[in-house]
Amino acid sequence: MSRQLLNGYRFATEDQWNSCLFAGADRETKAGREGLRPFAPFGGLPARVESNGARAPATGCDLEIAWRDDAGHFMRLPYADDKPIVGPALFAHAIRFVAATDALWTAFDNGALQAFERDSLTRRFIVDLCGVIDIAADGHDGVFVLFTDIAGWHIAHLDCTGRERSRFTLEGVCNPTALVYLAKPDVLVVHSAGDARFVWFAPQGGPPRATLLQTAIRPCFGVAAMGSDGRARIYLAGSDGPPFGGQPYIVTLDPEGVVLAALQVEEAPTGVTGDRTQLLVTTARGLLRFDSPQMVAQDSSDVSATLLTPMLLSPSTADRRLWLRAEATVALPEGSTLEIAIASTDEPENRDAILAIASDPKLYASKRIELLRTQLSWQSYSFHGQALSDAQTSIPVSAPLFDIHDRFLWLKITLIASPGGGIPILSELNVFYPGRTLMENLPGIYQRAEDQPGSFVRSLVGVVESTTQNLDARIGNIGRNINPETAAGPWLDFLAGCLGLPWDDALSLEQKRGVVLRAADIARGYGTKAGLEALLAGLIPGAPTRFRITDLTVQFGLSVVGGGECEGSSLPVILAGLPPTATELNTKAVLGRGRLPCSDADDGTVRLLGRIRVDISVTAAERAAWEPWLSALVSAMVPATTRVTLNWLSPVTFRPTMRLGDDLTLEDAPEPHLGTDAVTGIAHLPRRRSSAQPETGLDQDTPLN
Repeated sequence: MSRQLLNGYRFATEDQWNSCLFAGADRETKAGREGLRPFAPFGGLPARVESNGARAPATGCDLEIAWRDDAGHFMRLPYADDKPIVGPALFAHAIRFVAATDALWTAFDNGALQAFERDSLTRRFIVDLCGVIDIAADGHDGVFVLFTDIAGWHIAHLDCTGRERSRFTLEGVCNPTALVYLAKPDVLVVHSAGDARFVWFAPQGGPPRATLLQTAIRPCFGVAAMGSDGRARIYLAGSDGPPFGGQPYIVTLDPEGVVLAALQVEEAPTGVTGDRTQLLVTTARGLLRFDSPQMVAQDSSDVSATLLTPMLLSPSTADRRLWLRAEATVALPEGSTLEIAIASTDEPENRDAILAIASDPKLYASKRIELLRTQLSWQSYSFHGQALSDAQTSIPVSAPLFDIHDRFLWLKITLIASPGGGIPILSELNVFYPGRTLMENLPGIYQRAEDQPGSFVRSLVGVVESTTQNLDARIGNIGRNINPETAAGPWLDFLAGCLGLPWDDALSLEQKRGVVLRAADIARGYGTKAGLEALLAGLIPGAPTRFRITDLTVQFGLSVVGGGECEGSSLPVILAGLPPTATELNTKAVLGRGRLPCSDADDGTVRLLGRIRVDISVTAAERAAWEPWLSALVSAMVPATTRVTLNWLSPVTFRPTMRLGDDLTLEDAPEPHLGTDAVTGIAHLPRRRSSAQPETGLDQDTPLN
């Protein structure tokens, strides 16, 4: 019996989620676009790189970090290193670095702009622009330049050779001091320090697309530096005013100016930049590097993300049963909150006004959500995070909608993560309207309560419908639990016991799944070579090229030495002469060593019947993990009278022929080392050079003589 599906709207795929409006949500990664999740904020204990002051941080596509110290030395920190390389003192007046693929764009405080080679720091060219205020990478090795002249403030776009591609004059700014470019929304953001605002422009120019007051970000917050990750995040470095404690902070904004997080730092920042994986802050003592954790740092602020669904229309017109409930599948760790807000209307005029706001291309999504929050009356339901088991990463929650009698409906979902908590993730949202409901299972006298406002029966049934999702989900997942492709580890143990498969609880999840998926072949092949091959194929990753089964009696046959001519015999063959304990009475008999044959049937071949050799190509770690149980599982697949020999061989044993061809992969010789997985004949120890030769290092390609 299958569960009848309810009618409704479903949001689960990327295309379905794209029909919604988002504010403060992570939409950069594919996983983030397939649901709703807040940005994972930077925080925690930073890694500190000491230097004599630090300013103008930058990072390139190779993840190398660069900045300058107070003496003008160029500092670079290669990826995965913890000690910086100190360069020449050529950049005492540099205010901004932009690291391109092979060039280093540098803006100086005297208004000059120059480009250098990244490796040698040789100057490539000087840009013929005076009054340069700031620069920002364009994502294609060029830069956007904020500069001033007698005609006002301008932004020019330069390509990688320093040639000017376009320029436009800024409107609506006063004393601009900083510039960043965000590739994902394709916008330029300028800090207008004269009137304490941030102004958004299109890269092609034109009037401002949006403005944001500095006081709306954080009260009494002074901005000392501005940076970005080049894609979708803006970083503001500064400090609160004395009335608010004067603490230094790094504030993160999304492309629309929504505050994502505020991170408190120990020292006053002099510069800030970042990328997807790290936030870089320079101070008077050096460079601070923050990583992006999976939890909200204790010293961070709350982070949140909001989405607004498009207008939903209930097609039910026969009666007043228009909506049932809204169900959300969400991973809600401890310290996080899910808020489901519901608004509705039945007036076409209100509907048209709301649709006009929701589809206004001149407004950012966050602004449209804020306007709709004030235009509609919302009813909210809150759900708080709880500890989840390892097998339960998401839970279903629901909000009742049976009391809503308007045709047009909107849902606003907000996820909030508190400091010290995990990042909540909404993976699915369903909004159901009437089809088959529990009310239809009641007697007709009670069904009439459906249309009565404030009906106790309708409320009671609605609560039951809205609070049984865990039971429904468990019933709906029964099929997944007995499907070998989707079942969890404990269910695979249960299935193996029911099917009588060779089994051990120490098997990995991949091995358990592989054995259960081959259950039919294993059961059909008990006592045969095919059944043993099916078992090993499920147990050994990369099978069948990593094992070999040899049935000595069947594959080679028997031949008796001294038993006369054996017609049809050919090599290879098993020699099955008399055993050492058997002899005949003649001049060669040795007393105390031989015995007479017990019968004519004892011809010396009985002891050779049922011998199987299994060769397995494994690493040392695999042998240590598999040796306790593999022999028992293999023995369970062969007849009781058969003896099995298990041979553990090198990982390179069953490699294909080394003939040159399209399918041959050339590899470096392995490093010589001592161990059970060391390979002789391939790895070579280094040979020390003679005293007549200069000490330039060991020759790794010469074998030890």
